[in-house]
Amino acid sequence: MRSLGAKPLRMPWRLVVVFFILAAAFCRPPAGAETVRVGIYQNPPKVFWNGRGKPQGIFVDIMNQIARNEGWTIEYAPGTWSQNLERLEKGELDLVLDVTYSQDRAEKFSFNKISVIESWLQAFAGKGVKLESAKDLDGKRIAVLKGAIQEEYLPQEIKGLLNIDFTLLPCPDYSGTVEALRKGQADVIIASRFFYFSDLRGKDILPTSVMFRPELVYFAFPKGRDDPIVNRIDRNLSGMKNDPGSVYYRSLDKWLGERPRVIIPRYVKWVLGALIGGLALMAIFGLVLRSQVKARTAEILQYSQELKESSVLLGAVFDVIPDILGIQDAAHGVEKYNRAGYEFLKCSHIDIKGKRCFQLINREKPCDNCATAIAIDTKKPARVEKYFENLGVWIDARSYPVLDEGGQVTKVVEHLRDITDQKQAERALLEKHQALLMLNQRLTVADEELQASDEELKQQLAELQASRDALLASEQRYRNIFENTGTAMAIIESDLTISLANQEFEKLSGFDRSQIEGRKKWTEFV
Repeated sequence: MRSLGAKPLRMPWRLVVVFFILAAAFCRPPAGAETVRVGIYQNPPKVFWNGRGKPQGIFVDIMNQIARNEGWTIEYAPGTWSQNLERLEKGELDLVLDVTYSQDRAEKFSFNKISVIESWLQAFAGKGVKLESAKDLDGKRIAVLKGAIQEEYLPQEIKGLLNIDFTLLPCPDYSGTVEALRKGQADVIIASRFFYFSDLRGKDILPTSVMFRPELVYFAFPKGRDDPIVNRIDRNLSGMKNDPGSVYYRSLDKWLGERPRVIIPRYVKWVLGALIGGLALMAIFGLVLRSQVKARTAEILQYSQELKESSVLLGAVFDVIPDILGIQDAAHGVEKYNRAGYEFLKCSHIDIKGKRCFQLINREKPCDNCATAIAIDTKKPARVEKYFENLGVWIDARSYPVLDEGGQVTKVVEHLRDITDQKQAERALLEKHQALLMLNQRLTVADEELQASDEELKQQLAELQASRDALLASEQRYRNIFENTGTAMAIIESDLTISLANQEFEKLSGFDRSQIEGRKKWTEFV
């Protein structure tokens, strides 16, 4: 507040001129109106319509702001969840709000790249029902939203994984799930975490500690449509999520009480605009010295261009490598992945900001026997092969520490390779080999016993010898498979020495077996 008698704040005329120059440069006329048909359903506070039929919620706030930015006219089409997906599949809608990604849905619809919000499934029940783990769902009657991800996920994943049984009660909307629970037709409601904030829930329906399937929520579009709307929505989402004062964060605060850490006051933006204007004026004055620094500038530009070309080349090489490559700091904070990494984790470079590697696979702490942790502790390259149960894959994980001049770890380069198929093949070969060894031992014992037996036993020995020959032939066939599989394979001893290599490995390495087996170590080829 300005005190009495104080002089009014005056803006220097030069700053006024700069302001109007910048305003004229950045202002643009609005684009022609375009109608976008958007499907909504009742799922407060994410998306719903109130008693007067007005669309509201987090997704509606975000969609309305995007429409204002792009000059669109939005036609909201209310319906049930199943109706929205059916109309989207038929092309009657341009997009549907609040859709969780799944492989089955990706076959029917297109999704934008930048997620809107993070969610998970959670169990809600009355005060008399105790649920402490997912196994407590055994024998329960579960109300779910018809066509939602939980209707597919629960019977296909949870039933078999936990060996439990339950009955699903699909309802057309969340009001139906609440009604079923209150009438005693259902014991539990499985819904997204945002059901906790819904006015439909009431105080008699409580959240439980049973949660599963963390997921990202997107906009869904008709499959195969080459529509610039998708890219324009992603561009707007990116801008909103990087602006703490945007409609995105104001809507989260309004409906969920979630606020970003920093809000930049509007006057700061004006000050920054003025500073930018001042810098622009300084740049103009600096042009008069151009003749004196022309030679130096040319050298800097050439060096900058070389650096840029090198950066582009390194980025292209980084992305074209089929294995997963990532860069982390010494606290496991993820800085970057190549294209294979983002595809494996189903996320973008925006989604990994501020996260640690183990958080991207839904863990609260670093993995046991972590190659990156070993590399940070020992300051030496580390390699670990391990099975990630929540991902269902075997990973060959290698981490290479980057040290500063003082010998401290500043970065870690992570190299991950999916070796699930290799492990399955090795296991099959090992089981066959063990079976052959056991049979071979039995035949050897039988051979010694048959030597001391009569003529009748000699006939049996002959039959067993024939079986042994067949087994040896089978073993030779597996050796032939190892030699002619078409994939470079090698057997590595505990000291990393290669004891056996096939022909493909010889071709790939450029050495013959006499130079490899018993002489070369695996690390010489990595």
